[in-house]
Amino acid sequence: AVEFSKLQPAADIAPEDGDWQTADGVVRQTRPHGTLRALLPPGDAGDVSFECEARTVSGREGFSVFIRCGDGGSHLEWRLGASSNRSHQLIDHQSTHSTTPRVLTEKAGTLEEGRPYRLRVETSGDRVRCLLDGEVIHDVEAPAPAIDRLFASSSLSKDASEAIVKLVNPTATPARVRLQLEGVAEGPLPCRIVRLAGSPEDENSIAEPRRVVPMESTAELAGPASLVEAPAHSLTVLRVKLTGAP
Repeated sequence: AVEFSKLQPAADIAPEDGDWQTADGVVRQTRPHGTLRALLPPGDAGDVSFECEARTVSGREGFSVFIRCGDGGSHLEWRLGASSNRSHQLIDHQSTHSTTPRVLTEKAGTLEEGRPYRLRVETSGDRVRCLLDGEVIHDVEAPAPAIDRLFASSSLSKDASEAIVKLVNPTATPARVRLQLEGVAEGPLPCRIVRLAGSPEDENSIAEPRRVVPMESTAELAGPASLVEAPAHSLTVLRVKLTGAP
């Protein structure tokens, strides 16, 4: 169990997992086991400073502060009381082709149960500083990952009557893509669109079995060179009817 207080900047806590309670300016997590998280609402983009007090009430491990959460789930984790309360670590979680976390820096240290600690995190460009009771524990350059913003592939149907184009946008930013179909007659070209889109946190359940499902629609492309939309966090399949195809 852990308690956080004196959060600066002050904000409402959004529990993600665990038993979180807020009272008298103190945020408590009382579940004894598991990876238990609560998030602050995202603020303005750019450099940030964050402060709070935290103390462990019980348990073998300490607690973590998540920093610079980005596209696809990338983030830095300042884990205090890690390795069975033997060290403090700054861990790099990058949502690239390899998802193996990487310890950027580690310093020996322990947390005393019941003792309040002052935590401060500062980011400036790629630089990240983590302070514990005013002492700099980590001070590193941690560049954001270079994540490809769009993936695409194309093929022909078996009878060559349709061009099949697949677009994947893994980021939180919608994209407009210029589609160029070589060797195709002028339009308009009928197009069937199958799209799966939504928040990365969305999932189907018994109560909401169709929260995440492919949606179908039709459109006409202006011609072999056309602009198409790739919404945030989406897979889009375009089946373009080729004029004059057998």
